[in-house]
Amino acid sequence: MTQNFTDNCFDPNNTAQTDLQNIENNFAAVKSQFSGAGAPANPVPGMPWVDLTRHMLCCRNEANNAWLDVFNLATGQPAYTLPAATAAVRGGIKLGARLSLTGDVLSADNQTPTYPIAVNLGGTGASTASTAADNLSVVKRDHGHNGEGSLCFARMGGESGLNVTAGTTYAGSSLCATGITSTGTLYASGVALTGTWRALGTVQDNAEVACVATIFQRVS
Repeated sequence: MTQNFTDNCFDPNNTAQTDLQNIENNFAAVKSQFSGAGAPANPVPGMPWVDLTRHMLCCRNEANNAWLDVFNLATGQPAYTLPAATAAVRGGIKLGARLSLTGDVLSADNQTPTYPIAVNLGGTGASTASTAADNLSVVKRDHGHNGEGSLCFARMGGESGLNVTAGTTYAGSSLCATGITSTGTLYASGVALTGTWRALGTVQDNAEVACVATIFQRVS
């Protein structure tokens, strides 16, 4: 079907056959404005058109240089356009934990890692690396708080999603009771100063020490 459009179909120099063909082409062009597998060749601003390839009702934009999706005729659903900006992931869940939503914090009720991590909390004021069960990569950051400390880990109970490099400085999030003087069993974690991280939830243990920690997963 031709989409050529002739404004003047009655040129006195034309023969009747030419004029009639132009009129027929004009009707074909008008018909093509309703729908088709390809966009019409003569659009105008505000013109509706159905894209039969995508089953989409479209409307020509004001600048007459693009088609705007309006409605999907196959599904009966309006067309949604997502903004260019993307929202950051603010939370996640730790598998196996019983989670409850409080504010925007995902909490795991008294769920401890499969393998407790024993770390020396001596007041050295330096970052030291340690090892523990299940090939844990443990980084202890001693802030010199006379027994209080924090630590980071690469894997907890065999989980491979956590990725932390031993020996790197981390900002810990575990706060423990001051009763720890030299060693203690912590179920804690931390978050790196660089990279993109996601909070998986909080872990609380009251069996040996009063310790609440936030579990983080490195995204990138």
